[in-house]
Amino acid sequence: MNKILARVTATVLTIISFVAMADQDLSYQTVNDNLDLRNNTKLHVKEYWKSVQNQQVTWSGEVFDVQEGHGSRVKILIADKSRPLYKGYNIVITTTDVSKAANVKKGQRIKFNGTLSDHKLQRTGAVLEVTNAQLL
Repeated sequence: MNKILARVTATVLTIISFVAMADQDLSYQTVNDNLDLRNNTKLHVKEYWKSVQNQQVTWSGEVFDVQEGHGSRVKILIADKSRPLYKGYNIVITTTDVSKAANVKKGQRIKFNGTLSDHKLQRTGAVLEVTNAQLL
């Protein structure tokens, strides 16, 4: 019984620390570093992602490209050069603000906010997806 209680307590404390970590710092660098399989276990990455998925973030980065998406959505590929890039970018934002997106230029620095929705783990780190983005 004591072993079970100790395991449950340890699990609860781990979850609380992930939630506290997510509330304290949702910078791109922090999220990316916690999803990097070169430095973290698969369990850590899985549990950390659960704690930050669907959270609102406000980040900035350099525009790598703008692509038409499905319907009235546009994908903007962003490079945050503080971390390794995957094929020139490491953040993908999706926005419905086509007119603003059409006016951004490659290499331009933009600020945006949106919802952390998904991630893809690459050899160089994570590519993070932010949906419902607003260009600021």
